[in-house]
Amino acid sequence: MKAAILKEYDENYRCYRARKMWLELRGKGVVVARCTVERLMTTLGLQGARRGSVKRTTVPDPAATRAQDLVKRDFNPLAPNKLWVADFTYVSTLAGWVYVAFVIDAYARRILGWKVSTSMTTDLVLDSINQAIFTRYRDSTFGKRRDKPAWRRRWNSSDLLTFPWVISGREVRD
Repeated sequence: MKAAILKEYDENYRCYRARKMWLELRGKGVVVARCTVERLMTTLGLQGARRGSVKRTTVPDPAATRAQDLVKRDFNPLAPNKLWVADFTYVSTLAGWVYVAFVIDAYARRILGWKVSTSMTTDLVLDSINQAIFTRYRDSTFGKRRDKPAWRRRWNSSDLLTFPWVISGREVRD
């Protein structure tokens, strides 16, 4: 039986797992129980191809202290631009994994800035923050003329930490 399983496994590009192997063997007239195929494949160390892949980007340290909840889970600010929420995540697509960073105004429930990339970089996050700053600045100065608008400047990470609304680590910078 082991020889038949090894032969089918190799003929099918080492892709079949136990259920498909059992169906293939049944189709060729070999009478065998599925649990027997599972056991023999485990004994032989055979594993078929798995659909999708498990991507684990964060491994939490149980000994590390958690960041403080600076907004006390109150996501209902009284005015626009009082609380922006940012997230950085990944999404599986047919073309592979892509990373997404976005910034939301908690008052308006509106996405102010976002960026998608195939690589996880600092610029991905900074671009979404820059777009959020541009969006809010553009909205607040609509119809006004400015000779040197501030939003045309590209902000980097050290500049962003000087803004009063940026939270760094566990403390709010004033």
